[in-house]
Amino acid sequence: MKRLALILVALFFNPSFIFGQVITSCGASKGYSYFFKNPLIQESKSEWQEDKISLGQIMLVLEGEEKTVNIYYKDIFNTRSPMEDGGKVYLLYASNNLKTILVLVDYPGSGTFEHYLFMLDENGKGEVAWGSVKGVALVPKSGLYTANCSKENQ
Repeated sequence: MKRLALILVALFFNPSFIFGQVITSCGASKGYSYFFKNPLIQESKSEWQEDKISLGQIMLVLEGEEKTVNIYYKDIFNTRSPMEDGGKVYLLYASNNLKTILVLVDYPGSGTFEHYLFMLDENGKGEVAWGSVKGVALVPKSGLYTANCSKENQ
């Protein structure tokens, strides 16, 4: 029983063990979104607005023997990958030293995609500029955000 408890504690405090090799973890995001007019958004509110995700993290991870790139979202409720929501994660570019990484996430048939541009140093510290386009959603919008990243954010 003690051994199981130690394993659970190790899994909770060491996400790189669960998810693979964490390249970086990014904290709260802030930016701007354009909200389109729809039944929930009045025409006067159909504009660029400040937008933020204050209680979330984005983790960039290499998984498996093939070193496949994956993204994980972490919030106060859970940690999940876009693949769990039917998304497909594509590595579009990575410099040899992993200082510049470009990732695209597509949610086929949903009218939604995301893009991530990580600019990091050799220790995984830096920032991410990322965006999302939600064309077919309760609130259609297109947003662009930034967040600071480091391995210490885990």
